[in-house]
Amino acid sequence: MSRIKATLGSYRIKRAFDQATGHGQLDVGMQLDSLRHQLSAQLNRPLAPGVSVSGTVDDIRIAGLATSGTAFVLRVILDGQAKLSVQ
Repeated sequence: MSRIKATLGSYRIKRAFDQATGHGQLDVGMQLDSLRHQLSAQLNRPLAPGVSVSGTVDDIRIAGLATSGTAFVLRVILDGQAKLSVQ
């Protein structure tokens, strides 16, 4: 590849990368909200006839961020309550 093509192509590659990654920012807030919603749905449902579970997720805290060869790995701490009812 000629130097001119490489120079022109680098801008396009950088622009595509920025668009794909949110300009270097990860929107983990939306993902954590989705996680909270999914957990709430799973914590408030019947498990079997006469057996149900109920609970809440009170707090989600980020404990750490690491990278692997293929992904960002976010470690979170969840605080909440759960109750199992058997009738």
